[in-house]
Amino acid sequence: VGSGANLLACASQVEDALLSPGTILLLQMEVHTDQTASLLRRAHARGARIILNLAPAAAIAPDLLGLLDILVINAGEADFLATQLGIPASARALHTALGCAVLRTLGGQGCEYADATGVFHTPAHPVTVTDTTAAGDCFTGVLAAALDAGQPIEMAIRRANVAAALCCTRPGTQPALPHQGETDLAIGASIRPSMPR
Repeated sequence: VGSGANLLACASQVEDALLSPGTILLLQMEVHTDQTASLLRRAHARGARIILNLAPAAAIAPDLLGLLDILVINAGEADFLATQLGIPASARALHTALGCAVLRTLGGQGCEYADATGVFHTPAHPVTVTDTTAAGDCFTGVLAAALDAGQPIEMAIRRANVAAALCCTRPGTQPALPHQGETDLAIGASIRPSMPR
């Protein structure tokens, strides 16, 4: 993590013209929290769809979290936030408390998603894990890209889940990220019906 570069990022670098109802804004917690909060408020006021990955776990006002469309958290981050709120760490409990959709990633147990329509679980894509360093960034990036391409939430989560699993099969960060074609092939292989012998 290049904290020096991250800490130079500021909300004013994102122009208002980029924050529209057709925009998906993906945020995380490696920049100053006040800058994240400022951009989040502006994006919400302009109708952008906002996804926040609460990574690394850091305190942020619950009313700000209520402005999100989707909160993405791993199990540890969910525990951190749930402790702050005095509630269970499930996606359902966090959604009920905050009002936004909550997507809780659970490593080898897949992920759970809760919104106003209910809760569903997506199983993990089976792989042999080498390094999980970039998995969370891969997951949230692919999720945002899939939603931006118009995929429904269930398919976007499945795609993100598979891409993050592939990322875990390689060491490193950027070099570990799978290309779109690799993810497409892995998704195709996982849904291909078994052929009779």
